[in-house]
Amino acid sequence: SDLFGRLWVVQETAVTDNPTLICGKWSIPWLHLYGAHMNSLAASLGFTANGAVAMKGALENYDALVNCWTFHQFWKTDKGLAEDELARRLLRVLVALKGKFRCSDERDRLYGILGMICAPDVVVSLPIEYEKSATAIFKELAVFMIESRKSLDILFGDRVNFDSSEYPGKPSWVPTWKA
Repeated sequence: SDLFGRLWVVQETAVTDNPTLICGKWSIPWLHLYGAHMNSLAASLGFTANGAVAMKGALENYDALVNCWTFHQFWKTDKGLAEDELARRLLRVLVALKGKFRCSDERDRLYGILGMICAPDVVVSLPIEYEKSATAIFKELAVFMIESRKSLDILFGDRVNFDSSEYPGKPSWVPTWKA
């Protein structure tokens, strides 16, 4: 049930114009695989609940992958974006990912998706700085989201994890986007 569970899969899928899944000598366009999965999931619901649960568990991240691919296709050529639009896009991708995709380095929860929200040459005021701790980066992200969007709504999200036990010194109001 861990198929397609790493954040790099999102990056590889989202920033490719026509993503293709390759296994040995076989290949299939990503969106065809997604369509086949959705059809077989719907068909299996009528046969067995266990089969449907197993299939859904094995490919549960597909919806987030397709959403991120769609977002990137719409956004990839946009230039000269205001900070509030960048923050809005970043929030949209973070919510779409639902914290389901794992990272070996938690800082990649932010850095791994920056390339999906705009054209490569757009400067985002969240520079990639791996010398900073995950605690510092999540705090900077929260401040960026609040100030750029002029909204405190990220503090009320039902998909946002505020647990600070993994991040020493993290303020309780800073989300980690892991849930």
